[in-house]
Amino acid sequence: MTVIVWNSHESVKCPVGTYGWHPELGRVRIVRADGWRRLVEARAEGAIVASSGARVTFPERRLQFVDVRELEVLGARGKGQ
Repeated sequence: MTVIVWNSHESVKCPVGTYGWHPELGRVRIVRADGWRRLVEARAEGAIVASSGARVTFPERRLQFVDVRELEVLGARGKGQ
């Protein structure tokens, strides 16, 4: 007999509108949930260096699909808030 282990609570973890922690992206907001996949929004600061040598920074918004099992639940307000 084959036994398949199914963590049903994992597939409903991190619903849309909540926050999670991803090991590479950091704090993320859950934008879409589809089974085990979550579309997450991560915010970061991008930078470019001008020809004069000046460093210019700008806010960056990144959307990426991740597996829900990679996320740690943070709740509705996020870590440390």
